[in-house]
Amino acid sequence: MFLTGECGIDGLENIIHYATIVVTIIQIAAPIALVIWGSLDLLKGIIAGDEKKISAARKPFVQRLVSAIIIFLIPWIVTFAINTFVQDTVEWKKCYNAAKSAEGGTKVSPDPGV
Repeated sequence: MFLTGECGIDGLENIIHYATIVVTIIQIAAPIALVIWGSLDLLKGIIAGDEKKISAARKPFVQRLVSAIIIFLIPWIVTFAINTFVQDTVEWKKCYNAAKSAEGGTKVSPDPGV
C-alpha cells in the first residue's frame, strides 16, 4: 500500500516522480534528435551541391529547430501557466516538490503481514 504523503492521494507522488523523469528525458533527447535530423537534411543538400536542395532543406531545419526549442521549454511554459491561472498553487508545489525529490520515487508503507 502506498503512503499518502504530501499529495493527499495514494501513489500520486510515485506517478509524478516517474513522470518528471520521463519528461526530463524527452526534454533532453527530443531537441537533440530534432537538431541532428535537421542537420543531416541540411548536410544532404550541401553534399549534393545543389542550391535548390539546400534551400529546400532550410525550411524543415528551421521548423525542427523551433520545435526543439518549444519541446525544451514546455515544462517552464506549463509551470508559468499554472502559477498564472491557478489561484492556490501552494499545495500543488508541495506535492510536486515532494514527488520530485523522492528517493527512487517509491513511498511504500511496510506490510505488517510479511
